[in-house]
Amino acid sequence: IPNPQSPIPNPQSPIPYEYFKNIKMNLYKKIYKIKARNSNKEIDIQKLIGIILKKMKQIAINQIKRTMPNLKEKNIHWTITVPAIWEIKERQIMINAACEAGLIREDDDLSHFFALEPEAASIYYQKSHQADNSIAISEKPFIVCDFGGGTVDIVTQRRIEKNDSIGFNEVYKPLGGDKGSNIINENFMERIIKELFGEKCFNEAKNEINKHRYIDWIILEKNIEEFKKNFKNKSQLGTYFMIDLDLFEYYCQEDIKYLIEKFNSKNPSIKLNLERSWKINFPYQIIYDLLFELISYTKNYIYEILENNNDVQNLLLTGGGSVNPMLKILLEEDENFNSLNIVQSHNPEVAISYGAVLFYFDHNIIIKRKAKYTFGIKVREKWEDNKHLNGGIKIYDELDNIYRCENIFSKIVTKNEDIITNKEIENTYDMLLSRVTVELYKTEENNITFCNEKDKFGNLLIFKFGEFIIDVGKNYDRNNRKAIVKLKIGGTFILATAIYCKTGEESKIICSFE
Repeated sequence: IPNPQSPIPNPQSPIPYEYFKNIKMNLYKKIYKIKARNSNKEIDIQKLIGIILKKMKQIAINQIKRTMPNLKEKNIHWTITVPAIWEIKERQIMINAACEAGLIREDDDLSHFFALEPEAASIYYQKSHQADNSIAISEKPFIVCDFGGGTVDIVTQRRIEKNDSIGFNEVYKPLGGDKGSNIINENFMERIIKELFGEKCFNEAKNEINKHRYIDWIILEKNIEEFKKNFKNKSQLGTYFMIDLDLFEYYCQEDIKYLIEKFNSKNPSIKLNLERSWKINFPYQIIYDLLFELISYTKNYIYEILENNNDVQNLLLTGGGSVNPMLKILLEEDENFNSLNIVQSHNPEVAISYGAVLFYFDHNIIIKRKAKYTFGIKVREKWEDNKHLNGGIKIYDELDNIYRCENIFSKIVTKNEDIITNKEIENTYDMLLSRVTVELYKTEENNITFCNEKDKFGNLLIFKFGEFIIDVGKNYDRNNRKAIVKLKIGGTFILATAIYCKTGEESKIICSFE
């Protein structure tokens, strides 16, 4: 989109660039090809994010060099924030895009690279001199709700003090989903504007304007965003906000006054009125209703946390969507939250960025996390009929002249188990070749034996989500095949290393996820 400080181009003039929207949210929804809104051009989302990161990198470097002109780029390190609820595939795509943008070098430690957004906000808030003492000194668990534009992202932590420093333990799994603050804007478009003009007129206008005058559509979306942000207290419920909708005039086949009357008859609790030609007054009641729906969705996650952690005392709100005071007001009105101290974080729109920098320099500040799944690797072991007949895959091992079961799930951690973030978990792996692939699996179940187990309906209970290759090259000895596999899975990204027992040297590792 154009630089905000540049003049808006004439809407009728050709646009020499493509317009993409909600890029990160497409990634969260597992949409890996994204289509421009003003053309039929489609692009791989990883490539698009790489282009954006590269541009942002250059902007940042230019800004930094204004005050530090002699700073070399090799001395700049980067960290990227991602939602805590993201799966490994989304994080892998971000890493690939960051590599394409030149943000990651070969010697970079990926455990520094990612900061989980609500955790980063928590770190910033705890270390800020403006922190609320009820949270900053409490040893009771607290909830951090990152109420962003795209996602609601929630972590539950306990503050730990040790040797004059602080750290955090995760006490409940991350929760959340794709119902961030932008859903209000989308619902306003779909349930108010589309109903007002009718589906045919709405879709025609949206398609044509996005292709030829999409700046006009951006202005409309920004007006709806302003409408939402202006709603700050219940005293506004009897007042109105005016939005100019003349961009629909060309495509509308009916009189605007008639459309407003028809809308009002269908929606008696909402009364639109025409200010003047195509300038329509919308009551703040609309935003209240949409916000109430959104808060109800968020509250369900908080209920779950409180049911499993009845000593939680504090709820910290952060993220751009939390700026509006109505979020806090609607939460406080819920009688189930009477025992909660609800606090809006200082500088919620930038707290995550500041916290990410703090995390980079002290990533061990997160001491423990909860395992989101039961994790394990696929291994082979000697075949035993009484142990392996019910689900095992039998193969003949020509190297040792024995039969093996080749699809054993070797559990590393169990779902909801505490994982020390900087601790490596060791497994011994029998290398049948000089180059082997170790497959990683995850499951919601606690007791799985085989990597192909299904439920009574035939659905898989366990899924392969990644793999890494161990390559010992010329050092391979068929009589000395053992390797020590080390996995660090408590951080913000899964890291693997392997030591070939014969030489004691770390072997080459190539990782890929999902």
